[in-house]
Amino acid sequence: MSAKKKTLFVSLFVVLSAVLLLLLALPALAQEPTMDEVNAVASKLNCPTCQGVNLEDCRTQTCAQWRDQIKDFLAQGMSEQEILDWYAARYGDEVLQEPPRRGVGLLVWVLPVIGIVAVWRAWPKVRREERERLIERRGRRWAVRWRRYW
Repeated sequence: MSAKKKTLFVSLFVVLSAVLLLLLALPALAQEPTMDEVNAVASKLNCPTCQGVNLEDCRTQTCAQWRDQIKDFLAQGMSEQEILDWYAARYGDEVLQEPPRRGVGLLVWVLPVIGIVAVWRAWPKVRREERERLIERRGRRWAVRWRRYW
């Protein structure tokens, strides 16, 4: 074997060994998720045992287990949405702080908007009818005097 080939073989061996060591050390270099990251996901879930308390604020044993599980999921590389989807698939949409924007949950998002628009559209008519009733009761002279307040 010539010196050039030997040098090329040794340098290729060194590069491949370094890459292999780096790949083996990669899981050890991965940092554990912080409590802020865990709480960011936990704040979007409801406590399974307490009514109306989110997972981040609840201090029951069940919630502590769920937070540990979220920490494990984040360490495995799952995204926030994947974790939320996993809990919703396993325990139902009731565990989510925000109802999903599909099916019956869509009504929770649409009905308030419809109500606000309906009140906004009906308000002038109600005011007009109220004004007409006052005019009938108190007379036209009173209406002329108080017109500036309408």
